[in-house]
Amino acid sequence: MPRFLLNLRVQIAILIVLAVVPILALVVYSAAQEREHDYAAAQQRASRLLHTISVEQKNIIDDTRQLLMLLARVSSVRDAGSATCGAFLADVLKQHSDHYTVLFVASPNGDVVCSATPTQVGSNYSDRSYFQRVVQTGEFAIGDFQIGRVTNKPTMGLAYPVLDESGRVRRVLIVGLDLGWVGRLVAAADLPAGGALTIMDSGGIVLARHPDFEQWVGKPVPNAPTPQDILSRGGEGMGSFIGRDGERRLYVFAALQVGEQSAPLYVRAGIPEAVAYAAADEALRRNLVGIGLVLLLGLGASRMLGERMILLPAKALVTTTRRLAAGDLTARTGLFHTHGEVGEVAQAFDQMADTLQERQAEAERARDALLHSEEKYRSLVENARDIIYRCEFDRDVMRPRVVFVSSQIKTILGYDPEEVMQGPDFWLQILHPDDVMTDRSHLQQLAQEKGTIVRTYRVRHKETGEYRWLEDRISAHVDANGKLVGFGGVARDITWRKRAEDELAQANERLTALLRSLPVVVYASAARGKYTGAYVSENVTALTGYRPQDFTENRSFWTDRIHPEDARRVLAESARLLIGENHQVEYRWRVADGSYRWFRDVMHLVRAPKEEADHIVGTWEDITERKNEQEALRVSQERLEAVVSNAPIVLWVADKQGIITLYTGKAVDALGRKPGELVGQSVFSIFTPTTPVGADMQRALAGETFSSVIKTRGRALDARYSPVRDEKGEVVGVIGVATDVTDRVRSEEKVQRQMERLEALHTIDMAITASLDLHVPLRIILEQVTTHLRPDAADVLLLNPATQTLTYAAGRGFRARDVEQTRLRVGEGCAGRVALDRGPVCVVDLRKAEECAQRLSLAASEGFVTYVGVPLVSKGRILGVLETYHRIPFEPDEEWMRFLDALAIQTAVAIDEATLYNDLHRANVDLTLAYDTTLAGWARALELRDYETAGHSRRVCEMSERVAKAMGLSDTEIAHAHRGTLLHDIGKLAIPDSVLLKPGPLTEEEWVVIRKHPQYAYDLLSDIPYLRPALDIPYCHHERWDGAGYPRGLEREQIPLGARIFTAVDVWDALMQARPYKRAWPEEQVLEYLRSQAGAHFDPKVVDVFLQLC
Repeated sequence: MPRFLLNLRVQIAILIVLAVVPILALVVYSAAQEREHDYAAAQQRASRLLHTISVEQKNIIDDTRQLLMLLARVSSVRDAGSATCGAFLADVLKQHSDHYTVLFVASPNGDVVCSATPTQVGSNYSDRSYFQRVVQTGEFAIGDFQIGRVTNKPTMGLAYPVLDESGRVRRVLIVGLDLGWVGRLVAAADLPAGGALTIMDSGGIVLARHPDFEQWVGKPVPNAPTPQDILSRGGEGMGSFIGRDGERRLYVFAALQVGEQSAPLYVRAGIPEAVAYAAADEALRRNLVGIGLVLLLGLGASRMLGERMILLPAKALVTTTRRLAAGDLTARTGLFHTHGEVGEVAQAFDQMADTLQERQAEAERARDALLHSEEKYRSLVENARDIIYRCEFDRDVMRPRVVFVSSQIKTILGYDPEEVMQGPDFWLQILHPDDVMTDRSHLQQLAQEKGTIVRTYRVRHKETGEYRWLEDRISAHVDANGKLVGFGGVARDITWRKRAEDELAQANERLTALLRSLPVVVYASAARGKYTGAYVSENVTALTGYRPQDFTENRSFWTDRIHPEDARRVLAESARLLIGENHQVEYRWRVADGSYRWFRDVMHLVRAPKEEADHIVGTWEDITERKNEQEALRVSQERLEAVVSNAPIVLWVADKQGIITLYTGKAVDALGRKPGELVGQSVFSIFTPTTPVGADMQRALAGETFSSVIKTRGRALDARYSPVRDEKGEVVGVIGVATDVTDRVRSEEKVQRQMERLEALHTIDMAITASLDLHVPLRIILEQVTTHLRPDAADVLLLNPATQTLTYAAGRGFRARDVEQTRLRVGEGCAGRVALDRGPVCVVDLRKAEECAQRLSLAASEGFVTYVGVPLVSKGRILGVLETYHRIPFEPDEEWMRFLDALAIQTAVAIDEATLYNDLHRANVDLTLAYDTTLAGWARALELRDYETAGHSRRVCEMSERVAKAMGLSDTEIAHAHRGTLLHDIGKLAIPDSVLLKPGPLTEEEWVVIRKHPQYAYDLLSDIPYLRPALDIPYCHHERWDGAGYPRGLEREQIPLGARIFTAVDVWDALMQARPYKRAWPEEQVLEYLRSQAGAHFDPKVVDVFLQLC
């Protein structure tokens, strides 16, 4: 060993260096973790923004559909030719101008018959694909985004049908949706510096971009990822790409499906990698610099302090480093009392360990939260009655592999989930052999259709070995490329149902065989004229010795063989069938051997739809041995009573006077009775005819067979009444069978109540969406409160945040109007307490509640006893109080309070949205007025500088607006044109006074300077986003129709329409006014000049419209 290494200071210095190395490694490791964290944060932030855009797009389309659905019900829209239709649509468009550009109604052939913009009337939209879809399908349709030729904005058409009474398309409502909301959303999201968000169509044309919206809209996307790149990566993802400026950026991208029939949009958000990793890189530089300084200071101190001050602390640092390296993040140096550089290094080391320990704790908490969430959903799956499972395909779709199955499989089939998931062959081993091929065909069907199918099969139970029937509903799982990768299913044990179906089929077979063996003939015959048999069962030969065709071919065969003593009675009784009465008769009839036998004939009349008799159907039975059959019937009845007494039902029999002769069944005990207890009593002495049971008994005694629900002693019974008839068909009693359905009835009532409340919440949502007037949703909310919660009265008090007072806003159910004078401070009275505590207040007896003294006079005048109030809170702000009053004592249960809280949330949302809209509308109006006032001031400043044009701006503004309206420009385009007209000569601010105010003719050099003022206007205004749409007139008002104008030499339609209109108006005003170097022209001469220059200097269409207005 070299000698200098034996020096203590050298050894300490080496130890210091060795101690710093692990710290350096931890710093580098921490920096790497920070970069990964920053990468994940950037990805999450961009993904959240893309998700917000997707959700906002869906919400806007859903809101548009709801708006169009409501408009389709308005009578003035349905009768689109009425005078009020256009004004109504214009008002609706004005309220929603932040999202929509146009709103109109078209006939089924595509002609616009009513529009918020009158100049659109007469246009035809039959060539639009979404218009054709809505006419063909009669359903809401969505078009693709397109760049407007005039507005240069992406706009998407949405259409909704207005149907007539027969369901045919009567009108079509169409609204144009722009992408302006994306810029506002992204601006609010505050992208990092250098970040950008772009929305493209499938061809890579930019529809929206933030920032630099105007610069990129309508142009191809300049760099990857393009739509093709996004599609090649499955429609969404994240990647690193080099931008147009050569800088590498992190991009998150996704495909955004607007509608089923519309082409998808593609959204990408990019952040420079330098920005994404800036914090981590800066932290790494600081840490490396800090470690370097600590190392230098440690080495210097080692020469001065020696072993006592350096070696021992260094050992502590090394020990702690080893513990940290071993994963013990609780390790610390213990040198917090040590001074000097080593102490600072130790403290920095401990701080770094604290940071790592805190991050590990955060990771553990996140993992615990994830485990808790997974456990919650796993609990839902495990508690389900059915088997829930998921399968994946490795290569062969015929051999799916079970990757998850709920524990319910243990209860139903006896297998542990791990057994089923051990491989694809296990399932084939426990599947019934007869169902293997069916299972393969189901998998082939799933692979072809990639949808949802329902299949049934048998699986062997692990313990009993029996095969149990399962009904399995499976749904295909496909990847982003549409490839089938697996499926999920819910399997239900239907063994009991299959057994019941088998038993029913066997019972039907036994019944069919029994009917064939019984001496009963089934027949059908015509109901008019002689009773010719249309059908007679084959067993008639065994009973009578005659063939069935003997009855069907001979019209009088049956009547000729009736015993003479019975013939008149039988035919008279049979005639009663024609008036709609069922009939049964017993008589003697001569069989083939010449003897007479007794038959019982039961006939039923089957009527045609027009109440005309069609056929008689009946049974014909040999009753010669009736006595024997009656004895058999008695024995069967005794057996039936023995069975019924042990069945979970209530069975009773009453005679025609209502006297109970049988009252038995196992369910009798649930009604507080004993079997046989009511025998001998009259039903009407227990239940009067005015009660439901008494009324049902009267219906049954009148001969009606029906079912009814009986509610008694807190139980609900499903009772079936059947009248008992004698041989003549007269009612001699009633048999009733009732089953206890209390649980089912209670469940149905609860479900009905919940459905009604969900419908109430939906009604409130529709009101909030459809109206911006706060009083409309408040009125509907109070209507739902009084309807579903049934208070005697309810009101809404709004909080004035400036005065901290609650005032009346709306009410329902009050007898007088005293409540409208309510004015309570926060904390004052019941309502004030609700607002102060932000919690519900329930006062069962207002007369005994001192805190509600302010409401005693109202309670006395209105007769209120109970009070319930809940706060109206939105986004953490208290907005008011929802109050309910009851005139009888009332204590709300938990379900009642939950629904009241839900209604309070809806009320708060309505108040918050109305307030937000009013504030935004007011701010927008103020800002617009401020801009327009500023522009007017600029125009006046120009006139003060150029005295000869005094009043010129006002005159050309008025005339330009008239021409623009006549040519069909929208209100928004006219507003932009108005601002452009005011600023049309703003570029002259850059022209020297010596040139601009020169009294005589200008030289060629001076004309060159003058002709630069449109370019000066463009340079001045193009950087102002608000004035960018108004730039057409200042920049292009000196262009000529024939292309001889300046500054760009545009021609014909290349010149914006607003500039073409203003050019004609500007020349008209200039010629009409006197200047120092010329006299004013007569009006006729000016008009003739404009007419002569049409097609050369001016747009001919503009000149025609202008001359019509003059």
